Formats: sequence, structure tokens, C-alpha cells
Amino acid sequence: GHQAALTAVLEFARGDLIVSMDSDLQHPPHLILELLARWKQGFDIVLTIREDDKSLGLFKKLTSKIFYMLMRKMSGMDIRPAAADFRLMTRKSLNALLAMPERHRFIRGMVHWLGFKRSEVNFVAPPRFAGKSKYTLLKMIRFARDGLLSFSRVPLHAALLAADGALGLSFLLSFGAWL
Repeated sequence: GHQAALTAVLEFARGDLIVSMDSDLQHPPHLILELLARWKQGFDIVLTIREDDKSLGLFKKLTSKIFYMLMRKMSGMDIRPAAADFRLMTRKSLNALLAMPERHRFIRGMVHWLGFKRSEVNFVAPPRFAGKSKYTLLKMIRFARDGLLSFSRVPLHAALLAADGALGLSFLLSFGAWL
């Protein structure tokens, strides 16, 4: 998947500064100069935020808005909607990201969680140079599932509630058998 591929690339990245970007030219390479300018101002992570894309359909915009609303509510963090995987990271921040043992990765959330000094650069994605997105509805659902389940408090809370319920039921059954 996309997050595993991005992680694999980041594991092989060398250098003091790392810029990740998609190869479909929707992440404008000329913005790297702005990312570097922000790094020179003292930021360890420079995120890019995609401005509203008029070419996206209503379904995609709506599901994306719902996903990020749920992520903010379930994770307790202000994970930015429209944040792209186009970002600059210092070696120190990348090493911290790579040290995280998560198997199902939601890198946008993980980068936010690291706590390093961050800045943002807005951009307008140009039309795709060639081809079409390979991010199918099924892939988007898997991405959302992995993000919501592996990067939120909900699974832990659900497990604790289930354990509390089982414990309470055990006490009731034990007490009933004792009488």
C-alpha cells in the first residue's frame, strides 16, 4: 500500500533533509525552495496543504471531510485536512518517525504526533500530467480504516469497555452461582 511504500522509501533516504513527494507532478517541485526557506527559519517538518481542488467530485470531497473530522475527534489531534505526503523533514524528525514500530501506518498522523516544530505551505495541485489516480475507492476505504483503527484511541477504549463488561458479567454470574 501507499503508506508502506512511502515508509520503505523513507527508510532508504539519506541526507540531513528529506523531501517526499509523489511522482505524478501534482506535487509541484518548485515548492521545494519554499520548503527549504521554512526549514532555514527553524522548522523540522514542513508540511504542504493542498488547496481546494475544483476537479474533485462531491463524493471525494465529502468523504475526505468526514474522514478528517473523525480522525480529529478519535485521535484528539488536529490532523490537517488536505495535508499531502509532500513534506520536508529533518534527519532528526525522520529518525523519530522511523523509530515508531506501527505496522499499519498513518504517516500524516504520525508526523503530526512527533511534536517537532512544524510549518505549512499551501499549494494548488496542477492537473495530473498523465494517467489517472490508482487510489480506488477500496484503497481509500482501507487507508481510512487503517488510520482510524491504528491511530486513534477508539480501539483501546472499546477493548477496555469490553473487558469491563466481561468482568462485570463474571462477577454477576459468580455472585449468582454463590447464592
